[in-house]
Amino acid sequence: MLELRLKSAAIYMTPLGPQPRSAERVRAAMAELRNPDRRLLHEFWARLPPRPEPPKPPEPPRPEHDLEPFSAAFAAHGWRRP
Repeated sequence: MLELRLKSAAIYMTPLGPQPRSAERVRAAMAELRNPDRRLLHEFWARLPPRPEPPKPPEPPRPEHDLEPFSAAFAAHGWRRP
């Protein structure tokens, strides 16, 4: 899938968030998982839930004197902004 450059194979989810996947990283992971002690450690780590996405920042409050909705009405009566 990596050699076919499929987008679904380019990134994988981890407890630290999405990570890029490459052929070199896959080979290194396979070598690491062949060691039984290291494999057990990785199996515990892989069961952790993925990190949630950070919350979106709140929208800034609109000023109380925002006259934008009334600008067309003011313009109709000849009023203009300075």
